[in-house]
Amino acid sequence: MSCGTSISNILLGKTAPSGKLPFSWPKKLADCPSQVFGTENNDVVNYTDSLMVGYRYYDSKNVEPQFPFGYGLSYTTFKYNNLHIKSNRSTIRGSFSIKNTGNFNGAEIAEVYVRPLHPSVYRPIHELKYFKKITINKNGSGKVDFELGADAFSCYNVKTGSWQLDPGEYEIQIGSSSRDIRLKTLVQVRN
Repeated sequence: MSCGTSISNILLGKTAPSGKLPFSWPKKLADCPSQVFGTENNDVVNYTDSLMVGYRYYDSKNVEPQFPFGYGLSYTTFKYNNLHIKSNRSTIRGSFSIKNTGNFNGAEIAEVYVRPLHPSVYRPIHELKYFKKITINKNGSGKVDFELGADAFSCYNVKTGSWQLDPGEYEIQIGSSSRDIRLKTLVQVRN
C-alpha cells in the first residue's frame, strides 16, 4: 500500500538506495562461460566451470563485466580507511572504518575477500569470505569488525575427500564490489 510513498522517497532523495548485485552481469553473451557448456544439440550440459562460477570467473580470467558482483548505486559516497589486522596462526581478526562522504544518509555493504598469493591447488584469484551492511549518516563514520577462521583459508582436497587449510601468504581485500577493492594487506596463515 505504501509503494508510491517508497518510490517517491527514493526519487526525491529522502531515502538512499543501497542494494548490491548478488551476481556479475556480462557485457555480451560471449563473456559467459556457460554459453558453451552444452553439446551441439543442447541435450546434454557438461558443467566444466569448476570453481570459476560468477565473479570468480570474471575476476580470475580478467573478463570485464558490465556490472561486477557487489555493484550498486547510491545517492551518497563512501570512503574506506583504517584497516587493522591481528593474526593468530589460522585466524585473522580485522577492522576498518567507512566514512559517508556524501550529502545523504545511506547504507554500504562492505565485502571482505581472501586472495591466496601462492595457492597449493587450483583456486580463484579471490573469494568473498565476509560482508556486512552498515548504515551511516551523512558525514558520519562506522566501524566494521570481522573474523576469518581457518575455513576462510581452506580448500577442498579431492584426493583426501576433505577440506584442509592451505597455509601461506594471503592478501585480505576490502571493497565495495569484487572489482572495487579499497583496502588491502598481506597476512601469513599457518597450520
